[in-house]
Amino acid sequence: MASHETSAPADPTDSGGADAPGDTTVTQLEPARAASRTAAASRARAASRKAAEAAAKGKRAKTATVARAQARKTLDRDTLRADVAAATGLDPAETARVVDATLRAMHDAMATGHDLDLPPFGKLRIVKTKPGARGPVVVCRVKLGAGGAASGQDPLAKPAE
Repeated sequence: MASHETSAPADPTDSGGADAPGDTTVTQLEPARAASRTAAASRARAASRKAAEAAAKGKRAKTATVARAQARKTLDRDTLRADVAAATGLDPAETARVVDATLRAMHDAMATGHDLDLPPFGKLRIVKTKPGARGPVVVCRVKLGAGGAASGQDPLAKPAE
């Protein structure tokens, strides 16, 4: 009785005519990919529908990125810029420069091992730093401050006139 072995073709794009038993083929992976694409398309349609409803009401439509960040309760840079611009009444371009410079200064301080003490935000202490695939991974402990509203102070300075 002869033993029959199947091997994968040398060229990964060449299926060799028939799939060998146990080989994972693109058609077997397709339902999972299709489900993922369907969910993403559904989220995109929902975001578009909300933007259209907001536009119909005369409100500024949120971008898909801002909508996703708010759905998972993440403050991203664009949302931070918009919040600071709304709170201060400053020009959005000027606010963007200020927010970006602030974030850059915080990054530089943390990259050199400095802890952050930023009332009313709070204190951020670096616990551990280790190398990562795309840059260093920094583990921090954050103790939130009382915040501007809770401390009775105005959280933002008044713009110069």
